[in-house]
Amino acid sequence: MFGPEIPAEASSAVYHGSTRRRPTAVDYGRCFLMSVRNVRQARKWNVQHCRTTPHRTLHWSRVPIDALGSIAATFGGTRNDVYIAAMAHSLAHWLGIMSDLPDPPDLAFAVPANIRRPEEVDLPGNRTALTHIRLPATSLDPAQRIAGTIRATMPLKSPYVRAALRAGVDYVPMWLARATVNTIAGRRRGPVGVSQITLRHRLAFRGSPFTAVYPVMCAPAGTPLAVFSFTYEGYATVCFRADIGFPGLDGIHHTWRETIRTWSMSALLGS
Repeated sequence: MFGPEIPAEASSAVYHGSTRRRPTAVDYGRCFLMSVRNVRQARKWNVQHCRTTPHRTLHWSRVPIDALGSIAATFGGTRNDVYIAAMAHSLAHWLGIMSDLPDPPDLAFAVPANIRRPEEVDLPGNRTALTHIRLPATSLDPAQRIAGTIRATMPLKSPYVRAALRAGVDYVPMWLARATVNTIAGRRRGPVGVSQITLRHRLAFRGSPFTAVYPVMCAPAGTPLAVFSFTYEGYATVCFRADIGFPGLDGIHHTWRETIRTWSMSALLGS
C-alpha cells in the first residue's frame, strides 16, 4: 500500500526538524509551564443541556489544501495553524449559541506533536508527545483568531522544545504521565483533540492508486470532540467525532468547512 521504500529524509512519518542538541533549561521550562498551566486550568464543560455519553457521531469534511495555504499566506502562519484556528472559531460559534456566559473560559486543545527521529522511521507504533494549548472562546475576526493561534503553537514549532518533549516521553515515569493526563482529561474535562498528518507520497494497492483517504478518529471518555486532519493528494480530509450529549456538535464539521470557505474568499479578496 505504501509503495517502494521511502528514504528517511523524505518520509512523512518523522519530524524533520529533529535536533541532536540537548534541550536547555529554558526548553524544559517551557514544556513544564505548558503542562502545569493546563493541569491547573482544567475545567468542566459546563454548557447548558450538555452531558457526557459513550456515544459518538462520525462525520468528515474535505477542503483543498490550496484554500488553507491561501489563508496562511494572507494572515501568516501555517496550514496547520489555519486548521486549528478554524476549529477554535467553529467551537466559539457553537458556544455562543449554547451558552449565555458573558466571558466564556478559553477553549482547551490537545495537540499531538511528532517526536519520531529520522533513524526511527521503521519502528512500529507512535512517537508523539501530547501537548496542550488554549485559545479564546470569544468572537474574533480571522486575523485576530489566526494570530492568537500562531502565538499558542509557536513553542511546538521549536526543534528544541520538541527535543525536550521527547526527553519527557523517554524519561518521565509512567505513573506521573498517567496522573497528568487523568487530571486534564477527567470526567467532562477532556480537551478537544486536534490531530494532523500529511502524507507526501501516493498510496497504491496492487497497482491501483488511492485517490482519497478518509481517516477515522476516536474521542476518549470526557472529551466532547476530537478531530483528525489527513492531508493527501491536494486535500485535507478531517474526521469529526463528537459526543452526542453535546447538542449541535454533530454539525461542527459544516461550520468548520464554511469557516475555511469564508476565510479563503477573504484571502482571495486581499482582506
